[in-house]
Amino acid sequence: MRNEICPDDHKHGETPTCYRAHKCSCVPCCEANTERGRARQALLEQGLPTSSKVPVRPVQEHITDLLVAGIPRATIAAMARVTTETLFDIESASPTHKIYPATANKILAVDADLDFVPGHLFVTARGVQRRIRALAARGWSFEEIARRLEWSDRRRENIYKVERVRAWVHQTLSALYEEIWNAEPPATTLAECAVRDRTIRRARQMGWAPPMAWDDIDADEAPDAVEADPDLIDEVAVELALRGHRVPLSEAERQVVIEKGTELGMSAEELAERVHRCSRTVQRLRQPKEAAA
Repeated sequence: MRNEICPDDHKHGETPTCYRAHKCSCVPCCEANTERGRARQALLEQGLPTSSKVPVRPVQEHITDLLVAGIPRATIAAMARVTTETLFDIESASPTHKIYPATANKILAVDADLDFVPGHLFVTARGVQRRIRALAARGWSFEEIARRLEWSDRRRENIYKVERVRAWVHQTLSALYEEIWNAEPPATTLAECAVRDRTIRRARQMGWAPPMAWDDIDADEAPDAVEADPDLIDEVAVELALRGHRVPLSEAERQVVIEKGTELGMSAEELAERVHRCSRTVQRLRQPKEAAA
């Protein structure tokens, strides 16, 4: 005999769950179950299929896409207004299993774009960490980024340690990233120049990929291998080398440093120090330039 009543926040009468699984005996649940029975009997009498359920496979694939995009199950469940247990049941179901259209539609409506996740919910910290490192490769210090975003000391300390962040943290950094990824960091004072140079050096030492190495910085498994264009010139690296900083240089960048250094009146010995080659190699690389002059 039914004598249970589910809590008020359950979906009484809207889905069969309360009546069937929770044994709820409230009036809306009982009336809805009676109506479902009548509808099923009518279909049977007409020789029509009695199940209105839909295949689970597309829903399983969508959940996988959301997880890969960096949206945790708890966030998916909150956005779809289902329980995490429902998600687990769907993920573990046989591909031939069927579920109610209402449940399927709610989950399929969750967008994989992290910009659409409500700010208070959690998303992966991967995109935040990648953006900070990519900006460092351009000379933007972590301190300057945190200052612009008004991050607390605690957030700054923990940002590389956590696996998840609130969606608003991702979204505000993403907006800043779009604004400054191709802009020069502050460099109007000697102190600012020193911070920029130190940030670029550290990024190079750590092997952090610059913005242009990413196709989709949130979704890519890894940045494009820097087998990029061998003739691509990193102007920042050239400038740092000319100032005497020890930075990795490609052959094309090395040639530019030698050409610019020659124009500035630097000796072969001075240039050799800057491009990590002996002075004889520098002399040889200078020859086409000097011959043209």
